[in-house]
Amino acid sequence: GNVWIIARLEGETLIMIKIKYTDKATFTVLEKRKDPKADKACGKQETFAESCFKGDVPEEDAKDPKKPPIKVVVPGEREPSPIVPAKDSKIDDKPVTMKLDLGGNVWIIARLEGETLIMIKIKYTDKATFTVLEKRKDPKADKACGKQETFAE
Repeated sequence: GNVWIIARLEGETLIMIKIKYTDKATFTVLEKRKDPKADKACGKQETFAESCFKGDVPEEDAKDPKKPPIKVVVPGEREPSPIVPAKDSKIDDKPVTMKLDLGGNVWIIARLEGETLIMIKIKYTDKATFTVLEKRKDPKADKACGKQETFAE
């Protein structure tokens, strides 16, 4: 999904931040932890697990230069979804002509009906099951949105 734990070792202390991406370049900090007695396995990528996210909530005071807030820079990278809408997907019994992978098994499928762009945002839970997240119709869609090559979020 879009929730991640990022961590780094600072001496013996493991500093961790749980974040949630809201889009490719934006995230929200959900929780922070500092664990001065972290298990050595938690300090390595290969053995880091969700169970490592423990310890004290760090005290932050921007007014005290000895305790600056934790600075976070985490550029997002969109991973391709492992589940892809089938080639014969349909909206109202008419073929889907555009698909946009949003990552995390979330897709926008669309088709033009005259000049109206019909879009459905779906999330796959497995290969044969999905949930409709949102439906939209745009009667005045930009012509570029009506072509797979230029169909974008």
